Amino acid sequence: MYKLKHPSILKMYHYFEDPKRYLLVQDICSGGELYDLVRKEKKFEVKEAAFILKQLLSAVVYMHSENIVHRDLKPENILLEDASSPILEIKLIDFGTAKSYSPGEKLTERVGTIAYMAPEVLDDAIDSYTDKCDVWSIGCIAYILLCGEMPFKEQNQKELRHRILSFNGLDDDIWET
Repeated sequence: MYKLKHPSILKMYHYFEDPKRYLLVQDICSGGELYDLVRKEKKFEVKEAAFILKQLLSAVVYMHSENIVHRDLKPENILLEDASSPILEIKLIDFGTAKSYSPGEKLTERVGTIAYMAPEVLDDAIDSYTDKCDVWSIGCIAYILLCGEMPFKEQNQKELRHRILSFNGLDDDIWET
């Protein structure tokens, strides 16, 4: 997190360590998680969603230019600076599954939250994936912001995984809801 310097990525200024814990000095984000606002609002106007997505895309393009892939983009990992502000400024957080990579390097670890994982990450037949897995996650977030619900609604992880792996675009029955 020290390496990343972007207005839509939570900044860590310093950390302290004592025998029992780490203490982090970071940006103040009093607005809570984007997830909580989505649950409250259900869905956003196109202009609001576009503003949030522009910030998120800018942060991810920057991260990828620094050869860092997040691998767990989801509304729970996006904080609002101030939810009462008419302008919803975001901060991307939780770099626990993030990874530095070399250009062209293939990633192999299957990490993240399944509902936001790209098919190539979930597919056992594919032995690697790239930083583009973050783009799929942003698409899921866009769907949630605009529709107020998850793009895939299966009840258990096995069904959810199957649904994501079998997704094939506009002819899929997901678009009939």
